[in-house]
Amino acid sequence: DSFKSLQVKIPQYQKGADAVFNKVSVWLSTVNINLEDNFVPWAIDYLKSLIPGLLSSVSVYLEKALLILIFLIYLLLTPSQTKEASEKTRSPRDDSTQDNVWAKVNESVRQFVITKGALSFVLGGLVAA
Repeated sequence: DSFKSLQVKIPQYQKGADAVFNKVSVWLSTVNINLEDNFVPWAIDYLKSLIPGLLSSVSVYLEKALLILIFLIYLLLTPSQTKEASEKTRSPRDDSTQDNVWAKVNESVRQFVITKGALSFVLGGLVAA
């Protein structure tokens, strides 16, 4: 609904933007600054100077996202330690309560990561759509 109203009002917004541009242009011409002669080349040079830093930042975030994804896949594909497996590897000195607590902690962390990953995936899909 709001998108349709925006589409209808785009010509009105464009007229307002043109009016503001003209007023600013007239005001700047009083101090010998021409937007078309001075501003446009400066803006293009400024944008050209921003691109390497922007690409660097994007690559850093993509690298972090990839590492997180690899960790998430590794964590989710690693089988959780079952009670039988813990009994086979437990030495006689180990306390079964301690093994049980660690198994519960491991399962809780696994459930949290699965839930967090699923919610992040769904939210990412909704934001991208």
